Amino acid sequence: MILFIAFLVIALSLLLLYNNFSKNKNSVYICGFLVIMAVNAMLHYFVILYPTAFWFAIFFGHPIPLFYLAGPFLYFYTRNTLKNTVKLKKSDYLHFLPFAISFISIAPYYFYNFDTKLSTAQFLIDNPGHIRNYNISWLYPSFVNGLMRPFFLLWYSIICFRLWYKDYKKNKKQDAVFIKWIVVINSIVFFCTLNYATLTVRFYLNGAKATQSLLNNADFNYITAALFSLIPIVLLFFPEILYGMPRSKKKNKTDTSTLSEKIIGLLKIQEMNSRDIQKLTKYPKDDVIFALQNLMENDTIIVKPNNLYSIKS
Repeated sequence: MILFIAFLVIALSLLLLYNNFSKNKNSVYICGFLVIMAVNAMLHYFVILYPTAFWFAIFFGHPIPLFYLAGPFLYFYTRNTLKNTVKLKKSDYLHFLPFAISFISIAPYYFYNFDTKLSTAQFLIDNPGHIRNYNISWLYPSFVNGLMRPFFLLWYSIICFRLWYKDYKKNKKQDAVFIKWIVVINSIVFFCTLNYATLTVRFYLNGAKATQSLLNNADFNYITAALFSLIPIVLLFFPEILYGMPRSKKKNKTDTSTLSEKIIGLLKIQEMNSRDIQKLTKYPKDDVIFALQNLMENDTIIVKPNNLYSIKS
């Protein structure tokens, strides 16, 4: 079941990216995040729940650096969606530092002979308590990755909630659909990661006593799996996200041509300031100013020293 859900999440993520990329570059972040979550679920399936030597060797260790990208991707998507922007600041690239460090530390493991990885996989399947002590990292012990992975994402989900709350206090007229989506996806991530972190701590506390039976029967396994299964369901409940339907701000921009024509018609009769134009239109002040700025950028109208707008002659 978990494997099916993981493939479904990947498929829906790619559909989301296909439908949104040309209109919203932030879709790269949410797609990347969801794919990483799916890969993590596949790792859990093949390494913990139903291990076989081949798939254990494939998933053990190799995707670890990717998991350090999940938090930054979720953060960039949440922040940029709330601010309605796609830009990254120079300081944002520091968020990729944990990924880089992890990749450098684990890089030699990628070149191990696959037969060696297969024999190691079989040993660890037979002795799951040794997983925490098996080291494939040269900069720091491998168990650090095991412990850091869930807590790293948990911290980012808390930061995302803080961003949403700060934005809500400043602007309570938020785009309802997109805000609901932000809250729901971050809630799923928070509780899913919290359960996974608890499961991880439990595993490391048991140490060498950890058995396959203990790992398979842990209640947190089922809770985490149930929460992860909500992701594709939630995506289907938000067609605006999945199929790239426009935000309300974009709807305003589609009316700009009509508003611009009305403003030009008014200015043909007499010069006006923005306040006078607003009185004669049904559009909000921000939309009028936006339309005026577009007309100025296109050299359609000019502003005279007395702050009156006029048709450019």
